[in-house]
Amino acid sequence: MLKNLKATFVNRFGVAVNTQEHRQKVWQSWYTHFDDNPFGVRPAEISRQAYLDLAAEVQGRVYPAFLEAVDAEFGFLPEKAFVDELALATQVVVKKSQLLYMHGYLLYGALRNYLQAHPELYSVNILETGTARGFSALCMAKALADADRAGKIVTLDVLHARKPLYWNCICDAEGQKTRLQLLEPWQGLLDCYVIFLRGYTDIALSQLEWPRVHFAFLDSGHDYTTLQMELAYVRARQQSGDVVVCDDYTPAQFPGVVQAVDEFLADGTYTGQPFMVDEQRGYMYMRKTK
Repeated sequence: MLKNLKATFVNRFGVAVNTQEHRQKVWQSWYTHFDDNPFGVRPAEISRQAYLDLAAEVQGRVYPAFLEAVDAEFGFLPEKAFVDELALATQVVVKKSQLLYMHGYLLYGALRNYLQAHPELYSVNILETGTARGFSALCMAKALADADRAGKIVTLDVLHARKPLYWNCICDAEGQKTRLQLLEPWQGLLDCYVIFLRGYTDIALSQLEWPRVHFAFLDSGHDYTTLQMELAYVRARQQSGDVVVCDDYTPAQFPGVVQAVDEFLADGTYTGQPFMVDEQRGYMYMRKTK
């Protein structure tokens, strides 16, 4: 799936790299600063009850207008129990901003709708940038499974899938885990659908040999330059009817994301529909029409 990395290493380091072992060492060295407690968790302060309290608080907040809009547009919503259980392991974190994981409902509904509209596709290629703990990838995997369809979700992140870390989530109470261990309750979905790749998206996408991206969720850099590059990659590999969803379409918090999305939509190749949860969080659903 990834091209030979030799040329990339020559360009970046000015020397030829001739062995697979050497290439692998160089590749991993780019991301080592993400391997040592990237979320800044203090083991002595980990409290399972604190995460349970946060989960109860976020589960108590409802967004009926948002869910009604998703259901009306796409005709599908995931089971709340599935989303909440997955979110407890992957989205309920300690942070200053308000917890929210409504994008799980949007991704599930949009993908189920896409699959229904394209019964001719035996298998679909899905791209995600910004894996984090794996919530979004598994929401899309659940959509594929519920639709009884084949597909592969390639999801990119700088965090290692197989290195034990503290993830700033409830599972930290059991010690450091790999992402694969964190997601063990959903191992069946992972095995069927999800491929974890590590890397900055500008490097990894340049090596990803994929002629078609049927569906994409872009949520990595949260800035104009990164999203503009990712959107260009997806546009070149989509056909009429294919879909891309962007996180953080919120002018007050992420003006660069909004600028990149608005420029992307300007020529009319895609139609766009925003889905706003509230003033602090929104998403943009885009479908290629030309």
